[in-house]
Amino acid sequence: MILAQIVGGVITDGYPEVGGITGARWVDPKPFCTGTLISPSLFLTAAHCLFSDEQLLDSNDPQPYDTSLIQVVFAGQRYAVRTLPTHPLFNDDTLNDIALVELVDPILDIAPARLARFTPRRHAATIVGFGDSGGPVADAGEFKREGTVRLRGCPADPDYRTSICWYTRFDGDTNSCFGDSGGPVFVTRRTGVRYLAGIIAGGDGCLMGWNYNTNVAEYRDWIDDLVARSSVPSNGG
Repeated sequence: MILAQIVGGVITDGYPEVGGITGARWVDPKPFCTGTLISPSLFLTAAHCLFSDEQLLDSNDPQPYDTSLIQVVFAGQRYAVRTLPTHPLFNDDTLNDIALVELVDPILDIAPARLARFTPRRHAATIVGFGDSGGPVADAGEFKREGTVRLRGCPADPDYRTSICWYTRFDGDTNSCFGDSGGPVFVTRRTGVRYLAGIIAGGDGCLMGWNYNTNVAEYRDWIDDLVARSSVPSNGG
């Protein structure tokens, strides 16, 4: 499975709207991917989190996991999954790497994230996820971590036209890697309001290089259409 982690981040007990995706039959519900609650019954994540490696790499018609095999977890509490709407143009690469996980039961005690309608440029951003710390002991799924990155313009490539990016110059600086995929890229405006502006999708590597993330603003129409079909609205920006 193609995953990602926060390297150079710090453990946090904040961001209650950020949860994980775990195996429904796993005794220990360690997340293998991250995501964000955007309405009581909808969890926003990366599309590639919902497919096995075999499906993504070997199938001409990849199919997501059966909903009985995965769950969403917040602070150790598991939630069953009803449907897995992935973007219809997801191509298992950088384009359209966005999906929603619809929950069987709504979560009413966690405030959903606010969704951005703007594309942040050269802005400080906070990334949050359950990935490995990049240290000598593998600890993906053990802790929720946050880190700060500086967004910048993406490389001039059509594959990144719906992305927001950052570049990690030095080994050990904050970056995403295994376990963080699907996690939020938060941007805080001058008003103090925090918006979910991006979804961690992947990059050149865990330690250095470009990181490419799905730009939420580019997909607001698709998200809003799915939210409108659910019984409880999102916390739209």
